[in-house]
Amino acid sequence: MNKCDSSDEAKVGLRRLRQQSVLVALAMLATLFLTSFNLPLTWDEGNGVIRSYPLVTWFEKLISGEPGVFSPETLAQHWQFTNTVEGHPTLFAIVISAGYWISDGWLPAPVSYRFGPMVLFAVAAGAVFYRMAREYSMTVAIGTMVAICGIPRLFAHVHFASHDSPLISCWMLAWASFGSARMHWRGVFSFGFVLGMALSCKFTGWMVPLPFLVWALLYRDRRAVRALGIGMPVAFVVFLALNPTLWHAPIEGMREFFRLNMNRGFNIPTQFFGEHYNLDHRLPWYNTIVWVCITVPVGLLGLLICGLWGIFRGTNSQRRSGVLLVGHWLILLVVRATPFAPPHDAVRLFVASFPFLAAIAGIGFGRLFKMPRSGGVGRRESLSVKSATALLLLGASVANLGLYAPQWLSFYSCSIGGLRGATELGMEPTYFWDGLDGSVLDWLHQKTSPNAQVCFQEYPMENLRLMEAAGMLEFGYSIDVEQPFEWYVIQHRPSKWNPVDRWLVENETPAYSKIISQKGWWAWKLDVPLIFVFSHRQFEAARLATR
Repeated sequence: MNKCDSSDEAKVGLRRLRQQSVLVALAMLATLFLTSFNLPLTWDEGNGVIRSYPLVTWFEKLISGEPGVFSPETLAQHWQFTNTVEGHPTLFAIVISAGYWISDGWLPAPVSYRFGPMVLFAVAAGAVFYRMAREYSMTVAIGTMVAICGIPRLFAHVHFASHDSPLISCWMLAWASFGSARMHWRGVFSFGFVLGMALSCKFTGWMVPLPFLVWALLYRDRRAVRALGIGMPVAFVVFLALNPTLWHAPIEGMREFFRLNMNRGFNIPTQFFGEHYNLDHRLPWYNTIVWVCITVPVGLLGLLICGLWGIFRGTNSQRRSGVLLVGHWLILLVVRATPFAPPHDAVRLFVASFPFLAAIAGIGFGRLFKMPRSGGVGRRESLSVKSATALLLLGASVANLGLYAPQWLSFYSCSIGGLRGATELGMEPTYFWDGLDGSVLDWLHQKTSPNAQVCFQEYPMENLRLMEAAGMLEFGYSIDVEQPFEWYVIQHRPSKWNPVDRWLVENETPAYSKIISQKGWWAWKLDVPLIFVFSHRQFEAARLATR
């Protein structure tokens, strides 16, 4: 075969791979879309959606040619980011508002709020599939996609209209585009663009360049240094372009951006093996290792170990590529283990590391799984033990999605005895109000008297307003216990309980408890309450007892 024939075949192969990557992205979007309807509105989503609304108005003014849309006053009114509240940059709001603008009218809330983040993640999944197939094999790429869906907490977060889903997607896109950035100049600018998007998601995104930089210096890779040397300035320009509040005073704006992000006053507690931790009582350094071991399915942990073994025992090229994946997986685990890291929300603050864990597990799957070959006319070899084991580990991991749906944030693996075992050992069953699903709301609708109110403990008022506007609430509501109410609703998050809540859970039988399922055995018996509903009489008795 001559060089021209070989080149033509390579082009055809790349074209076919691009088409397959598009199909993978569409399949991922369909999977997220179909599983989004039963997901309750979670903690940060109300705030993210309401802060995104002014962007739609600003873009409508821009399209209509209204004068003064770029004035400091107009930008400050519509783009309240980087220098207000927590200092979050704007990309999450751009993604949410763009998705809402496209889907409003044909998709119900809250799916319309989540449409943009889901589309962006589907694109990122297609890009990761393309690069894994090019650098490893089609088997590895498929295994990576299945592994991404097989981590329940990651699968849940990529749905949500919050900061974390766009960060996860942009981090994946940055990694996927780095390979082409090392090969040609056009790829450098694409890499810089998606890196700028990552910087614009949340402050955690500013850690995305670190694994690339360490890897480039470790291997003395000149092409990687060139990609970073050009890509980083491009990324910073993109960051400025996506954050209009910095346009009129960039130096002062950047100073305020870093001040807000480095000095947040939120001291949100968490419970870790029965003990409460916060900014004054820090989590132990090994908390991220523990979280990975108990919230990632055991099957994927097995494939992860196999993948790590394959990386460090493989060829020099495989080792170089794999070390970069390992760096992106570990960076947030290391940061979360440091004393200055916020302790709250279980794996949420380092959930962006999980796609890279899944990619390493995909490499492990590729090492074990081999398609049976034809053994002659009408004959075919059976699966080997290794291949069958790989399919079992991967399949058992994905099965957890069906068992825990839609409360994937409550997933604990059988390494700790599942949800029940984790709860008995002092871990929090839930933390993001994802237990407040349709079954809880149906019960409240049936049991709440006309003109009576339901009081939600520590639940965001923005979420309640969005739910009311979407027709999901047909009863009065409040978050103020001093107002009259018929029912008092709390989630099973002990670190956020006050003395009244704790007394209620320990001494009263709730009028209603939300559980995932009564069926199952041992680690798969999911009968731990996630939501408690108590009557006003019970609440008053608890308040009197704790006074």
